[in-house]
Amino acid sequence: MNFIERLIQLIKEKKSVVSMGLDPRMDKDGEIPRYLIKELEHPDKIILEFNKIIIEEVFDLIPIIKPQIAFYEKYDALNALKETIKFAHKKDLLVILDAKRNDIGSTSEAYANSIFNNFSS
Repeated sequence: MNFIERLIQLIKEKKSVVSMGLDPRMDKDGEIPRYLIKELEHPDKIILEFNKIIIEEVFDLIPIIKPQIAFYEKYDALNALKETIKFAHKKDLLVILDAKRNDIGSTSEAYANSIFNNFSS
């Protein structure tokens, strides 16, 4: 089954077309709870734990998540992104990695290859 067919199937099963963005921000009040930041300290651990908590709450309600790579790059937390994608897949969620880059064709192709090969999204 290809991606679109699977997406349509999940939309029907969950009766939802909602795509949830995962754009973690540790420097903005009201985003990631302070207790996670204090307890876990390292951005990879903080962001992954936060994402897991959110995914656990919504995986049965939505078909797909959409993490924005820039927020993971900002905190040098690409491992959290990789692990979030793995966790989402285990919960039978589809993933669209928002990793668009504004550049010429060959460079855009290189970015795309990097994203698909490194993040399995």
